[in-house]
Amino acid sequence: MASNKKAAVGFIFITILIDVIGLGLIIPVVPKLIEELLHNGSTSLAATYGGWLTFSYAIMQFAVSPTLGNLSDQYGRRPVLLFSLLGFGIDYLFVAFAPSIGWLFVGRIIAGITGASITTASAYMADISTPENRAQNFGMIGAAFGLGFIIGPLLGGLLGEHGSRLPFFVAAGLALANWLYGYFVLPESLPKHLRRKFEWKRANPLGSLLQLKKYPAVAGLIGSLILIYLAAHSVQSNWSFVNIEKFKWTPKLIGISLGIVGFLIAQSSGTQALSKEDLNQINNQPLAPSSRNPAGLGVKEERKPSFEYTDPSGTQIREYRDSNLPTEIEIKSTFGTYEMSPPQTVFPAGGMSSDNLISVPSIRIPIK
Repeated sequence: MASNKKAAVGFIFITILIDVIGLGLIIPVVPKLIEELLHNGSTSLAATYGGWLTFSYAIMQFAVSPTLGNLSDQYGRRPVLLFSLLGFGIDYLFVAFAPSIGWLFVGRIIAGITGASITTASAYMADISTPENRAQNFGMIGAAFGLGFIIGPLLGGLLGEHGSRLPFFVAAGLALANWLYGYFVLPESLPKHLRRKFEWKRANPLGSLLQLKKYPAVAGLIGSLILIYLAAHSVQSNWSFVNIEKFKWTPKLIGISLGIVGFLIAQSSGTQALSKEDLNQINNQPLAPSSRNPAGLGVKEERKPSFEYTDPSGTQIREYRDSNLPTEIEIKSTFGTYEMSPPQTVFPAGGMSSDNLISVPSIRIPIK
């Protein structure tokens, strides 16, 4: 059983690595391909089309991802993950053979509809993780992102020197090879007794957003994430076009620059994959005064949660109720630990239960 879990962790790592490599492969050559299909060589016009292509992919992900997430809750992670991997392979082939700009939009729409491989892979990782190795496993996901963004853009930049379509063929080959590997090797991670019935009220983006009204603190977290990703993707979607227009960069230079960014991501994300001994050493350090350690001295005080919940993406929520200490709610994600007291600001006065947490799985944030 342990060997099966190790093999599954390895497959999820490779899945995310190949997905990110595939995305990184095409970034350096997208401007050149759009210019070729527009037949006018204008980087400015190509950037406009590039923005609409990104929008078409993102809007389809926004609309369809909750549906795929709920389908994975009912039918298991494996079929949804394989469906997503197959969709990415088809998307890259559409783009590689595209005779007109319209084909690029068809490919991006297909990728947006099927583009739940990373979120489903994260849910799969949560299914097979234990409390002891959860942080380490999700740290591997972050490391896969960073490593993929090192290899992908560098390889894409080098291949782009030999043609704007070659990276798309390579990306398609990687995605389809991963799909075949998963089809024959990957087991299901979600037992049938833990699955829940598909419901449309949870399977549409508007329903998921409306559920956030019940949890003001979580809604604030989602709002901050929207601002973070808005800033990040504004840079990413324009990076190639700006440097081509302003500095006359080649695909090779674009790939090198993005590879450096990927290296830095891997360095920061990899620190999450700490060993159990490392975590114990950190936890045994003196703390500042708090409700859990009022004196602020010695070893961290152990306070057992009265309720604990971890959603499929790895976000962990705990409630602490003791007679001699204030009641607290703790939410852990990759952005740190958020604590609040009393819990009535988020949950009903009676405390937490699985019924109170029905919308939490829509938060796709790995645990720290």
